[in-house]
Amino acid sequence: MDQLTPYTGRPSYGRPVTPLRAVEPETALRVGELERATACDALAEHFAAGRLDPAELDDRLARAMAARSRDDLRALFADLGPRRTPAAAEPEPVGTVRPEPRSGSDLAPVLATVVVLSLLLAGGMLLVLGAYNPALFVAALVGGTATAVAGGCVTTLARATLRRR
Repeated sequence: MDQLTPYTGRPSYGRPVTPLRAVEPETALRVGELERATACDALAEHFAAGRLDPAELDDRLARAMAARSRDDLRALFADLGPRRTPAAAEPEPVGTVRPEPRSGSDLAPVLATVVVLSLLLAGGMLLVLGAYNPALFVAALVGGTATAVAGGCVTTLARATLRRR
């Protein structure tokens, strides 16, 4: 019986059939620039934590940039302890998209519109209430002012807290 060539289904016509290799384990998969850069960042964090001296850092960075497989990258972290060992060298999934943080200036027009509409609504309600009962008008005016001042204070404190982080 004729031997079949792999994947073609045709006879090999006397040529020896090359055996197929077993699928390599995931750790032997090749790495790209993203994995190498992630490994370099992790090595820099280990250096900042005092686990590596400058000469070791240079050596490991060179080996990380020359790494071809995940095993090569894992070997760089074998003696560095529990802090992001090999998992730090693996990138996020390709489909992961991180949202860009929005700055406060993007929200300024929206906030201004909300404030103007709120003031128009509150002013209309106060006019109707003042026509109905002047005492309720004064109470609503004082209560609304106190609420607005408290809201402004909370907003200022929240922004100051976020800036400190």
